[in-house]
Amino acid sequence: MKSFVLLIVYLFLVSCQQLSYNETIAQNLAGFSFASFCNPKYLQQWSCGSACKKIPNGLTDFYYFYNKTLKASRYIGYSAHHDAIVVVFRGTVPWLVQNWIANLNTVKIQCPYCEKCYVHKGFFQQFNQLKSQLIFVTGHSLGAAMSFHSIPFLFELNRNKPIDAFQNYGSPRVGDEAYANWFNQQSFAKEYGRINNTADPIPHLPPILFPFQFDHSDYEIFYTSFIENGNKYEQCKDAEQKQYANNKIIAASVCDHLSYFGWNWVTSILACQ
Repeated sequence: MKSFVLLIVYLFLVSCQQLSYNETIAQNLAGFSFASFCNPKYLQQWSCGSACKKIPNGLTDFYYFYNKTLKASRYIGYSAHHDAIVVVFRGTVPWLVQNWIANLNTVKIQCPYCEKCYVHKGFFQQFNQLKSQLIFVTGHSLGAAMSFHSIPFLFELNRNKPIDAFQNYGSPRVGDEAYANWFNQQSFAKEYGRINNTADPIPHLPPILFPFQFDHSDYEIFYTSFIENGNKYEQCKDAEQKQYANNKIIAASVCDHLSYFGWNWVTSILACQ
């Protein structure tokens, strides 16, 4: 019996081994994701109210990209504080129908970077509309999904060298099991984490079950609740572990999706339009 218990403990430790996670960088990138929802005229001067105050040093060499057809956007700039290029993809804007159409388009298409891998068509099409000029990469919600698709592209542009940091927040599943396994086998980023907040519903979509059959990639950073427990988190290398985000039988807290690092994303986003 003791041997059996020890085996279970060993398997748990192997599946949830520690990964490289810098919470300071993660919080800074969350600030950049936060600001992505603001009006670009305020972003240009880095004067978008409480969102920009999360990253007071802001960015220089700022460029904003917008696609009118799908209402998708991203910005890119240089952070002197980090000595890094920052690429940020905006998430779902609640009042933009085109964003919701992309979210709900769960048809799969062939991934151009990975043989026999399939990805969410809506997320990939949103990214493709913004791929023109492409190293910190981040995004929240729909922006997190698009940021996933940018990583192989940026990796190639960076001469097949890992980018410095890739952190996203409240990401949905973006591809099938083959795509997730392929992504896990790459070395796209030195710092990487798929950050989830307790009962955020978006990481549970699209479903893992038939007929959808989408899977997450590895490296989950699970916060037990920014509002109740502050910055207390657990980390696990392997995706879809039952003891973290997947432990939530009913994950339906919109508040958790909109309160990463304890910030009120809704009021601040509305204030900077």
